[in-house]
Amino acid sequence: MSILRQGDLSITDHYDTVDKHLTLIINKQMTLGENNEITEALNERARENALRIFIFGLRRPLCSILFRHDQKTFLQD
Repeated sequence: MSILRQGDLSITDHYDTVDKHLTLIINKQMTLGENNEITEALNERARENALRIFIFGLRRPLCSILFRHDQKTFLQD
């Protein structure tokens, strides 16, 4: 997932691509996970990584503008 970039896609299409990969990762972890606490922690980590990947994959200058802000504000939703 870390290689995902917006390229010629719209922001919405880029988001959908990242979200699709995130969903696949979470579904895989849910099927393999027996410990709910560990699975939930892994899922939360995957969500945080997906947000970073989404922002980093945006075309410039939007990526640069978003990375200047505190990322924790994005993760509190």
